[in-house]
Amino acid sequence: MKHFEEKYEKSVKIAEGTYGVVYVGKITETEQPIVIKKVKYYNNRDWTYEDAIQEVVFLKTLGDHENIVKMYDNYVDASTQNIYLVFEFVSLTLKQYMNKYTIERAKTKNFMKQILQGLEYCHSKMIMHRDLKPENILVSKDGTVKICDFGLSKEAGEKKKHTTEVCTMWYRPIEALLGCAYYTYSLDIWSAGCIFAEMLRIGIPIFPGDSEIDQIYMIFRTFGTPDEDEWPGVTSLPDYKKHFPKWPKIISEKLLKTNKETNGLLLKMLVCNPAHRITASESLDHEYFSCDNN
Repeated sequence: MKHFEEKYEKSVKIAEGTYGVVYVGKITETEQPIVIKKVKYYNNRDWTYEDAIQEVVFLKTLGDHENIVKMYDNYVDASTQNIYLVFEFVSLTLKQYMNKYTIERAKTKNFMKQILQGLEYCHSKMIMHRDLKPENILVSKDGTVKICDFGLSKEAGEKKKHTTEVCTMWYRPIEALLGCAYYTYSLDIWSAGCIFAEMLRIGIPIFPGDSEIDQIYMIFRTFGTPDEDEWPGVTSLPDYKKHFPKWPKIISEKLLKTNKETNGLLLKMLVCNPAHRITASESLDHEYFSCDNN
């Protein structure tokens, strides 16, 4: 740790929880600002500690990409086993940005394109983020958008069984809410669609449920209660209930008060059946990004 403490200087604590502390600091030699995340060690089966190790592995796999946060360094304190992750400093999260500024339509398009570019890259490396939300997207002073916090990330695979306790609830896709443990990249696309809608709604989340059942019902009221014709196998999912209200499909091109290209992309991202959801690569080719109409 002596080498770490000589190389990096912690200055201001910006977040603290049960499992760790986040500081703003600097590289001692150059005074370049950085973020240092300290993850406390409790035991080798502690999930938060495992998440930190996992985050290091995935960030090393992802390497250098403009729309992924850069990890400069990582250390393990031999005496405490605490993990220290060193990241580039970016001043605002997308959530903070939306609270501070009004995002006009052109900027929404620019930010969304960068989010999808980051996701496309992650997915090309077989990595699902699994916790995409405005708090886990950074916005630099020059408008560069970077996906961060890969602690819940996993390698994708159609036959792999995963936990459904992923994504903050407002951004959790319906398949996870219904208990589907076999999911893939489409999970991130739903979350990205919720973020897209939130930017279009000037910072107001599209599905702000106060419980899992409320979250499910909000989605069903918007898109209709899915059935076997629309989504084969949905009624067999662990948390699908026969007594769910049967809301009709009232969704239209007027999901939000915007143009058809914008709604067209949004409706392809927010599809209940994950098999019918657009991919990150397909999203980037959508007419929304090529049309002049913001």
